[in-house]
Amino acid sequence: MMREAPMDHAAYQAKVKRMSFEQLTYIIADCRAVLAANPMGHKAGHYCDEINYCAAELAARAKKQAITKSIPAQINELKRQIRGLELELTSSKIDRIINRS
Repeated sequence: MMREAPMDHAAYQAKVKRMSFEQLTYIIADCRAVLAANPMGHKAGHYCDEINYCAAELAARAKKQAITKSIPAQINELKRQIRGLELELTSSKIDRIINRS
């Protein structure tokens, strides 16, 4: 039985950060197909690692995109709250002016 060549995990994790979405999804599909055909192959662990690192990168990108998309919504909510405070301040100023008279 052949020994599996060691994987440089840090280098592969850095590599997947530079891959496109299409490359990552292709690698995942390809590795899954290889594992389905030969789950006990001598490189099965390597293919599992590739799937794991590609999937983790996709998840990190999705999380980053979700955070980025939520920022405008948070800004709009803050603007709404500020407008509400401005209205309260304006109405309290008007009340003070009216009550002075």
